[in-house]
Amino acid sequence: MEDSKKPKETKIISITQEEKNKYEEKIISAIDNIDERLKSLREESLKLKEASRKKIAEQTESLLERKKEQDKGLEELRANSGEKWHEIKDLLEENLQKEENEA
Repeated sequence: MEDSKKPKETKIISITQEEKNKYEEKIISAIDNIDERLKSLREESLKLKEASRKKIAEQTESLLERKKEQDKGLEELRANSGEKWHEIKDLLEENLQKEENEA
């Protein structure tokens, strides 16, 4: 049988509920962290001049967008399992690394 006609192998990856819960807690913590940064930026913007406020408004918008992405990722994690769950987890992990580097 030619390689192109062979059935594609399915890789089964199991996830324990404990692993899923632990990772969800990590994502929730990251979302909470973004919320705290947003709160801090908003408080800081009240104290600054207009030019600085615009910069903070841009940062706030960027954080809100990233938070929205993390929220969506968390929902996708909750809705999936197996290999798809790991794919989503890997993408979220990349985002978490970016957040940590920017914080």
